[in-house]
Amino acid sequence: MTEQQGLNLDRVLELLEAVDEHLRDGPPITLLVGGGVAMMTVVPGRVSVDVDVLDRTIHDDLAAAVAVVAEQQRLTADWLNNDAARFVPALKRTPRSVLFEGTRLAVEIVSLDVLLAMKLLAGRERDMEDTIVLMERTGITTEETLAALVEESFGDMPHLAPDLDWALGNVRNACEEYSLRQLMNPDPTGRGGESPV
Repeated sequence: MTEQQGLNLDRVLELLEAVDEHLRDGPPITLLVGGGVAMMTVVPGRVSVDVDVLDRTIHDDLAAAVAVVAEQQRLTADWLNNDAARFVPALKRTPRSVLFEGTRLAVEIVSLDVLLAMKLLAGRERDMEDTIVLMERTGITTEETLAALVEESFGDMPHLAPDLDWALGNVRNACEEYSLRQLMNPDPTGRGGESPV
């Protein structure tokens, strides 16, 4: 079993600090991350198996440092990877919060609406809970506004055109699930509808 099968936020920060320490002198490197690590900043106690980098290329110095940390910490080589980069929409939305800032390495978190759009595009069963949480946090909760978010995010990315109908179907499913939860438990916090996370 590898260490990252239980990565929590504190552990991710420790690993990023180790990567920063192994970087040679050079220009600053800024990464944008999403996926489970981004959700850690929304849902307390969340864990992830890896760090999803949304940049399309990873600097050679960074790749080398990540490999050293993987070996030292008994992690798999892909504990930090950019496999999800091809699904990243045009990143026009702000703000992005800073997760980590070291001597040379800085790591930012993708904005919640972009993260929501990516969850809708993925549409895996395990993404539904995250999707509902992000709908609550962003206030984007209707089929019309979610569909507009998907179209705005991915409509000008030809390689994702076959996935748009899938994403729009996920919009309908998410809205149905969200509405059902509102009917069953309209105010689970007792704080006037404020999100519990």
